[in-house]
Amino acid sequence: MSTATHIDKQIQKTNDFSSVSKYSMCAAGYVDDRFLQHFVAKKVKRAPTINRGYYARMKAIDTVVLDFLNNANECLAASDEAGSSRASFAPLNIIVLGAGYDTLFFRLHDQHSELLERFTARYVEIDYLDVCINKSLMIQDQAEMKEFLYPPVAIDSVDHDGHTVVLESQNYALVGFDMRKTTCFASIFKQLRLDCSAPTLILAEVVLPYIDDSYVTEIFRTMAQVFENALFINYEQVEPTDPYGRFMMQHFERQKTPLLNTHRYPTVNSHLERFLSTGWKATACLSVSEFWSYFLPEEEKLRINALEPFDEHEEFVENLRHYVLALAATGDCFDIIENYRSPLSDQELAKASQRAAAEVSDVAAVPVSDRRQAVNGVVSDDPAPEFGLLGHASTEVKLLKSSGESVHVVVLVGGVPKQHEGKIVCGDGKIVCGDGDGVCGDGDGVCLMHDLGPGMNRIWISSAQLDKTLKRSLVQHAVVPHSTLRNTIFITGGRTSPLAPNLVVYAVEFSLDEVRGVVRFSVKKGPKTALLNSEQGSIRCQALPLADGE
Repeated sequence: MSTATHIDKQIQKTNDFSSVSKYSMCAAGYVDDRFLQHFVAKKVKRAPTINRGYYARMKAIDTVVLDFLNNANECLAASDEAGSSRASFAPLNIIVLGAGYDTLFFRLHDQHSELLERFTARYVEIDYLDVCINKSLMIQDQAEMKEFLYPPVAIDSVDHDGHTVVLESQNYALVGFDMRKTTCFASIFKQLRLDCSAPTLILAEVVLPYIDDSYVTEIFRTMAQVFENALFINYEQVEPTDPYGRFMMQHFERQKTPLLNTHRYPTVNSHLERFLSTGWKATACLSVSEFWSYFLPEEEKLRINALEPFDEHEEFVENLRHYVLALAATGDCFDIIENYRSPLSDQELAKASQRAAAEVSDVAAVPVSDRRQAVNGVVSDDPAPEFGLLGHASTEVKLLKSSGESVHVVVLVGGVPKQHEGKIVCGDGKIVCGDGDGVCGDGDGVCLMHDLGPGMNRIWISSAQLDKTLKRSLVQHAVVPHSTLRNTIFITGGRTSPLAPNLVVYAVEFSLDEVRGVVRFSVKKGPKTALLNSEQGSIRCQALPLADGE
C-alpha cells in the first residue's frame, strides 16, 4: 500500500471516530438524531467535554443551514409577491463535501420538512468511494431512512470520468469521488442535473484541512464560478501555534492525518482573505467560541448545562476557540452572511483585514494576544500566560456591562500551579505570595481577565484568594453555578491534604468593573449543610461523601 493510500485510509477512519462521538453526544440528550445509530457499530460514551464539542459543531452548522433554507423561502415568497412566473416547485441544491456518515439530509426531512416543501431539493453527498458504498448499504437496510428517498432509487457502480454515483434518487445522490480531482466537479453537477442558478449550499465539515491547499483553492474557485446564488460553510481548525493548538496539531500527526493547511490559514481572520481571493463576493468568519457566546440562546445553554456534570469549562472554551465557522456567499445568499458579521468594531475589522492579508502571504501565525479584549474593546499586546493547574475546578459565569451586553467568563478555582511549586500564580500571570491582592476569605477580591477570544474570558481565583485561612491549595473540589443567578457560584468538597477535607461551602459573587477592566468578587463561607442565600435564589449544598483514605 502506498503512503498516499495509507493516509487516505486513515482519513476515512476519522469519519468512524466522528460518528461514534456524535452518537455519544446524541445519546446524552444534546441533539435529537434517530438516524445516527444505524451508522455506528460500537456505541461508546464519550467524556462530557467531547460531547459538548461535537454539540457545538453540529449546532453551529445546523444554525447556518436553517438560515439558508429560511432565506431561500423568503426569496421565494418575495418572488411570488412580485408576480414572477415560475414552476410549481423551485430548485434548490445542498452539496456536502466529505459527508461521511453525516445524517443532515435525514434530519432535515424528519424535523424541518416544512422548509423543503416548496422546493425540488437536490441533496448531494461526496466522499471516498468506499465510504459511499458502505453508507449506501446502510441506508438501503433501514426503512426509516429509505422512506425519505423519493423514487426511483438507482444504484450504480460505473466510473463516470473519475466519479461513481453510488446511490441516486430524485432528491438524494451519493457520489464516490476523490475531491483532489477538481476538474471532475463540473461533470458531476452536469450528470446530476443540478440547476446552477438555484440557491445552493456547500458544506465542508472538518474535511478540507486533509487536502493540500492547491486543491482546496481550486474547489473554492470552482464553486464560486459555477453557482450563482451559493453559500459555502467551511468548518475547520485554526490557531495551531499556541499551547492548545500545538497539542491539537500533534494529535492529528499521531493519527497519521496531518492538518495540511492550518499553518497557512492559522486564524479566524485569515479565512476571510482565503474566500475573497478565490472569487467569493462576501464572507463572514467567526470562531466557534464566538458563536457559542453570541449566537447560542441563553436558554439553550442552560439546557446543555443540565444534561451531565461538567467542570472542564476552560478546556471546552479552548477547544471552541480552535475551530472556525467560515462562511462565503454569492448572489441572493448575501443576506445570510450579514447575520454572522463579527461583533468587532469597524476599526478592529479593518485591522483584522490587513492582518489577514499578511497572514495568507507570509504564512505566519498571529499570537493569541492579538485578539480582542472583550471587557473594554482594546487589543492587548501582552501574551496570555501559559501556566498550568492541577486539581482545580471550573465553571462559567455571565456578567453584564452597563450597556446590557453580556461578558462570559470561565472561572478557575483553586488547584496547584504546575511550574511554580510553592507559589501562587494570580489571574494576571504574576507570581505573588499567598496573601497577595484579592485574598478574601471574608472580604472582596479582584482578578484581571485573560481574553480567550471574542465574548469569552478567563479568571483564576487561587486558594489563598478564596480563603486566607487555608494553609495549602484546595484541590479535587466541585464548583456549582447558581441555579438562577449567572454571576454566582458555590464551591464545595475537596481537600487541602489527604487528611484535611474541606468542610465548608463558599459562595462567590462576581461583578464587572468596566473602568479598570477587571472582575471583582466577594466570598461568603459557611458549614457544608448551610443554606446559602442570595437576593433572588438559593442552593442547598449537601455534604459529599468522602472516598476511603480522605
